[in-house]
Amino acid sequence: MSHLVSVVVRHPVSIRKENVSVPRQEIIGSGFTGKVKGEVMEFFFTNDLTDRTDLVIDGQRVFDLDEPVDSHNWNTLKAYCMIHKDAAANIQLIDPQEETDRALAFSNKAFQVESYIRQNEDDLALLAKMYRRLIGLAAGLAPKTIFNALVSLSRTNPEAFLQGDKMLVENEDFEMLALLDVGIEKGVVLADTDGKIKKDRDTIYAKDIISAAFQLRTDSEYRVYLQRAVEGKLKTTPSGYEPIIEDSDYVKLASKVGVKAAEKIPVNDEFGISTANSGVSNAVSAEEIEQDLARFAQQGLLIKTGEKFSTRYVIPQISEQQFTRKEMISHLANNPAQYEHLRQMASVS
Repeated sequence: MSHLVSVVVRHPVSIRKENVSVPRQEIIGSGFTGKVKGEVMEFFFTNDLTDRTDLVIDGQRVFDLDEPVDSHNWNTLKAYCMIHKDAAANIQLIDPQEETDRALAFSNKAFQVESYIRQNEDDLALLAKMYRRLIGLAAGLAPKTIFNALVSLSRTNPEAFLQGDKMLVENEDFEMLALLDVGIEKGVVLADTDGKIKKDRDTIYAKDIISAAFQLRTDSEYRVYLQRAVEGKLKTTPSGYEPIIEDSDYVKLASKVGVKAAEKIPVNDEFGISTANSGVSNAVSAEEIEQDLARFAQQGLLIKTGEKFSTRYVIPQISEQQFTRKEMISHLANNPAQYEHLRQMASVS
């Protein structure tokens, strides 16, 4: 059976004030160039005699990938669409086999990850490590909440749990990363908004958490200190820190009525965003946060329910508290460190 694919070109037009798309002819020149790893490459379409020729698409064109010329022109067209995204905005490439393969690969990954999570459902320590690494703070969360959040994320973004064909937990630095994550959660380690990892407010340990994990493998003295600190076996915390209360009810109340220490907390815009100095150098706007809400929800960093006026958001690490859109924007604007943490997790995912 031949492997048939097709390309469709449609042009948006306005008919009686309604936007619709209609087929149109598209002619793509015989050749074009593009850079590959810094080197300029030339691409061209050919006819059956392998001579260079323009590619003409009369609304729709079918290619048989079992035919060498069609296969060459199809792959060249795909390259054209990747290089000239604006020019190719109305070009739709349809490869049923590729779409099926992609969906099957995604399904296999999701099954692999969810199966791993379910097999380790009783390993609460492991699930908490995965949750901190991929979602956020785990302090005060019920085991079932952590488990459900991980299962949900595995179904929407299984790639977050994987490095190549292996689970993230099989990475040689996973335990070091997990130790740093819980250290950050308990206030034993500081993570700046720019990613730097600090032993205390004045001592930078590494430029980012990945570098810190690599360094921690051979830094036995600090590693032992962290292990003892997070286990509560030290009487004091590093200089400049105050202990973090981990009870979920406290976190819930703090998010409602608590504010960061400042002389004044004036609130004067429609979202209730504080104009006081938050201690974070890069101020964030309500518009930026609103644009990020959909991305956070899509990647499982926020749990979104309802639509339009009934929309509610839940931050997993604040248990079951629900925020309206306006309240969510206000909360993140007044807690820039938490907002930056969500943005960093979104970029990792």
